[in-house]
This record gives sequence, C-alpha cells and structure tokens, in this order.
Amino acid sequence: VPRAVGNVLSQLRMLQVHLAYDGTKISREQLGVMGAGRTDSGVHASDQVFHFYTEKPLCLERTFASLNGMLPFDIRVKTITEVPRDFHARFSSLGKIYHYRINTDPVMDPFTRHYRYFMRWPMDEALVRQGCEQFIGEHDFSAYANKTSDKDKKRNPIRRVDRFDVVPIDGGLQLEVQGPGFLYKQ
Repeated sequence: VPRAVGNVLSQLRMLQVHLAYDGTKISREQLGVMGAGRTDSGVHASDQVFHFYTEKPLCLERTFASLNGMLPFDIRVKTITEVPRDFHARFSSLGKIYHYRINTDPVMDPFTRHYRYFMRWPMDEALVRQGCEQFIGEHDFSAYANKTSDKDKKRNPIRRVDRFDVVPIDGGLQLEVQGPGFLYKQ
C-alpha cells in the first residue's frame, strides 16, 4: 500500500538516508523511500513530499508519531496520507516553487539572517517586478547553472517558468518562482 508523506521540513536527502536506515522500525520491513526531488547543499526545503510502499497495514496516526519521534529535530513530518498505487512523489508532482526572501529593512534582522538576503540599498519594487516578468516562459538557463562534473550527462538547459511573483512580506520582499522543474545547482 503506498503512503505519501508530505510537508517535510529540512533537506530531503537526509530524510531518505534516515528512513532507509530506520524504516524497519515502522513496519518491520525494509522501506524504499522515494522523494519528490533533492535540494542543493545549504538550501532549506519546506513542503517536500516522499512516498514509500508497504505490504503491511499501518496506523497513519502511529506512523506519523513514529516518524517524528525518530527523525532529527530539524526534520519534521507535517502530514501523512494513503495515496493511490500509481502515485509517485517525483513523477506525480505538478511543479516546484522556490521562495527567495530579501530583507529590505535598513537594519538586518538577526533572526532571519540565515534565510533572507540583506539588501543594503533601497530597491525599486516596480523594476524588480519588470525584471521577474522577463523570466516567465520557456528559456535557455544555461548561463545560470553550474557545470556538471559528469561529462557524459548532458542536461537540457531549457526550462519553463510559469510564475515569478514579487510578494511583499514583513521587512522585505519574497520572490516566488514556479515551474515544472529547475536546473541542477541553479
């Protein structure tokens, strides 16, 4: 029976390693965990989704508590639901949304300094919006991607951006970029 676990906080690859190792504590069988994607090093991930298959019936409430009880404190499972057998965390995904937060206050907030870029000079929000609009559509993003070390793998640099919004937030702006997928280490 496939189970989907959504809204996982922290880096997915840590979660995959941890559950692949400790998954037997949940259902007494080795669980193959499949994630919706990966995050680059140093990136904070929120609302990640993963799934696993199990032949044994599970109490979702107990599984939810067990997962959070054995995960490191910087990783939390927020929801767990049973899904159809053809659900796949990666291939059933409708897209990804990246949030880039900019602190525009004159003084950097020490509590958000790890999660926001501090802009030392005033920003023209209208110009930022105009710039963001230029990214909407299908474009070649190879100028924004790191080179892959695997010379045999040619990655397609053409990507589609469906939405690029500028959203005012307390003390700054949040740039929201949505698309079906993005480049490696973009």
